[in-house]
Amino acid sequence: MRLRKPQLSGTGAIRNFTMLPKTNYDFVRTMPSILFVNGDHDYVVTDSNRKNIRAALPEGSVDYVVKGAGHMVIETHAAETARVTVDFLAGK
Repeated sequence: MRLRKPQLSGTGAIRNFTMLPKTNYDFVRTMPSILFVNGDHDYVVTDSNRKNIRAALPEGSVDYVVKGAGHMVIETHAAETARVTVDFLAGK
């Protein structure tokens, strides 16, 4: 039997995301501070999802929006994402 290589992008990825269980936002609220880095052109995470995530962020969290970035912000804007992550971990 030959295994098919999983499809990791495009419609296959979106289909996979829709099968994931809903986020437990009550659990998110109990976590320590969170760095939420997201692109302003992310069409995978919907506006309503971002709104729910932002509402659930615990105190001390950072919501950082990368201008011009899509869903793969860590790849397309690696230097900016790294800088923001280091600053967050350093408590800046």
